[in-house]
Amino acid sequence: MGASNCRCRRCRHSPPYCDTGVILDRCSVLSPDLQYFLSVVEAGSITLAAEQLGLSQPAVSKAIARLERQAGAALLQRTARGVELTPAGRVLHARAAQASVSLDDALQAARDVGGVHAGILKVGVTPANALFVSRALFPRLTTERPSATIKFTTAFGAELFDALHKQHLHLVVSPIPDSPPDRLRCEVLFEEGFALIHSQDHWLASKSHIDVEDLSACEAVAPARGEVARQVLEQAMASLGIRFPKVRVESNHLDTIWYVASTSDLITVMPTSMLSQELPKGLVSRPIPLNYLSRKVGLFLSDGEVSAMAERAIQLLKQAGQAMGPDAFPFDRSAIPIVPAR
Repeated sequence: MGASNCRCRRCRHSPPYCDTGVILDRCSVLSPDLQYFLSVVEAGSITLAAEQLGLSQPAVSKAIARLERQAGAALLQRTARGVELTPAGRVLHARAAQASVSLDDALQAARDVGGVHAGILKVGVTPANALFVSRALFPRLTTERPSATIKFTTAFGAELFDALHKQHLHLVVSPIPDSPPDRLRCEVLFEEGFALIHSQDHWLASKSHIDVEDLSACEAVAPARGEVARQVLEQAMASLGIRFPKVRVESNHLDTIWYVASTSDLITVMPTSMLSQELPKGLVSRPIPLNYLSRKVGLFLSDGEVSAMAERAIQLLKQAGQAMGPDAFPFDRSAIPIVPAR
């Protein structure tokens, strides 16, 4: 197949193949018809997908028709807004998208084994643990593998677990819920405590001790109820007979939580790893004794193969986790601990 038949964005020739077998922007060995199908689903329209691919609409439509003949079923349903997947299309899309990711990962792993250390590592991490992961991996990993690419996805646990299960991520660092997902492997990295965070002008700032009744009188800003970070905290507090404050504002963006807490009477509770960096202006921390309230942070993996680069990242994360201790994240020692329920 000569270059005259190629029009991928990389080679800028005519459709549908390039010299290297690379189709479109994806470094994949899937058939061109499957690649076009994935692009149409992503774009939501055959016309838009054709424009993005640099092809004519009839060429893309014929590719979809060929694929539907092979499948023996309609894959796309035309609507006024574009196209939607049929039941058969959803099955094919899920398998093809996963295969595309797996094949790309396989090629990267082959390059890694070949000694070029040019892999891609896709790491998922919750906002509270992003600094821990960054310090564990950098600059060691990039120094050892100068040609490698590392991609971070920062989100809350449920979203990360789903991406890991679909093999869109290689590993995830997240708080461990009471019932970890069955489909994932989990190993504890470290245990950490919590701290109460509030505005320096909050009425709690004038109290030398904070008891359960004080907490009950407060309202909070926190992640959404379904997020793992909040679930773990609520479960830990409930085990001590402490009711989680009424949540007035929910946000899955850390900057929003910080801003709301610093400009209102709403409190929030954060893990101690967040206190290794300077708090935003206007906020103060009140540590909660580790023996009263804590959580475990774990490393999550799917059942798929682990690349050499991911194995190295796992080693570095475990080493960093072993170095964690009660004094790993220093508190403002002038803060007065909360008095828990007894």
